[in-house]
Amino acid sequence: MASRMIERTQARVRETVAGELAAGEEIEVLLFGITRLNFWLDVLISPLLSFFQRMWYVVLTDQRVVLVRLNRWSGRPAGIEWIEPRAGVRVDRYGPGKLLGKLYLRRVSNGSELKLRFNFRNRTEAFAVKTALGD
Repeated sequence: MASRMIERTQARVRETVAGELAAGEEIEVLLFGITRLNFWLDVLISPLLSFFQRMWYVVLTDQRVVLVRLNRWSGRPAGIEWIEPRAGVRVDRYGPGKLLGKLYLRRVSNGSELKLRFNFRNRTEAFAVKTALGD
């Protein structure tokens, strides 16, 4: 059942991004990640802090990087946060981790950073994003 939900969400993300793709541009990697305050803060203080987490899909095409925000309640795509050429996004930090890995993406245009945590099941996708965007 969980895999069907993941496939359905990925299909919705593909539909959302499809309108923004250029002719001949293809999606290479879909990476699901979350941003949260601090994992240990969640564990030690309160699971209610998970209310502050946000869910994202990093869509890597052969030309660009698209960041899609997911709705906190439904898990459906809520919109495209930003679109950058591949050269406009760099990997600041990557760690595969045991359960949760880290992938920090930095936009070259304005220097903003997105600190993503990803599940151990998404390691291959995260590594693919890391290798494609470089250090």
